[in-house]
Amino acid sequence: MESRTIGVHNAPIWRKKTDYIFMAKVDDYEGMAQEQLWGRRVGENSFEVCCIPFFIYDLALGDIVEIDEASWLKRVVERSGRAVYRAWFGSVLPAGQLEVIAEVERLGGIVERSSDHLVAIDAATKARAHAVLGALSAFQERNLVTFEVGSAQGTPRATSSPTLPM
Repeated sequence: MESRTIGVHNAPIWRKKTDYIFMAKVDDYEGMAQEQLWGRRVGENSFEVCCIPFFIYDLALGDIVEIDEASWLKRVVERSGRAVYRAWFGSVLPAGQLEVIAEVERLGGIVERSSDHLVAIDAATKARAHAVLGALSAFQERNLVTFEVGSAQGTPRATSSPTLPM
């Protein structure tokens, strides 16, 4: 039987704003069943996403979502317009990882770490998203990272976007 796990956020980017944890079903990552997301209540069943999703597609930091009575993500109510990228380092040494992260942050990206190998990256504006995408592409050409688009300025990911290894 296949082992499936829960993705958690140990250090959500907007932790100080949060007042609720909810769950989301993961469909596209092998071995991952659900992701625990942090939010801030903005309505009876509505929450602002306060972490950068590691495994859920078409969801971004700052999106407003609706949850059901069991605290599961039901739908996105309002998009924040932010972009999400996911970077997989694989066997890249820490110095290489730090080079990538430092450049992403220099360009205005925000980085949230899932593990020694996986980070989620937020870009708040189209200009930042474009710059971060360019940098990630260059780092990928140097074999320092494999990346994918999780959510691009509130628009669904391209169907050709690769799934990262786990």
